[in-house]
Amino acid sequence: MAHLVVQLHKTTKTQKTGYDLEHVLFQKFSFSDYISWLEDETAQRTHRHDMGRQVSDWVCDENGKVVVNEILRQETLMSDLEALRDRYGLILRMPKKPLNKFGTGKKYQDYYSDNDVEIIAKRHKRDLALFNYSF
Repeated sequence: MAHLVVQLHKTTKTQKTGYDLEHVLFQKFSFSDYISWLEDETAQRTHRHDMGRQVSDWVCDENGKVVVNEILRQETLMSDLEALRDRYGLILRMPKKPLNKFGTGKKYQDYYSDNDVEIIAKRHKRDLALFNYSF
């Protein structure tokens, strides 16, 4: 669930995300604080709170059926984009290297405590199953 780590880092570093309130809140958050914040339905948050949504919320209907033609994975984005380009004859300018690295040198798993893993495993159960993810 690397996207949660990226989301926290990106929101903490820049206000250009549209999450001005979260930008301020997250300045003092540890990753575990962030996971707790996601779980707390009473916590302050931007009205369009889509940070707490599962990835599958964006690609599945209300019955859990995938309703998009292509799903590109963040962890294989470059090769997925190349395959998409080739399959549909698209003209895409591809970056030579990843653009949104947050450069800590840590693996995303290093951010998760055992308790965080338990919370996210429940919270994102559908994503874990659909995308065959594990910690």
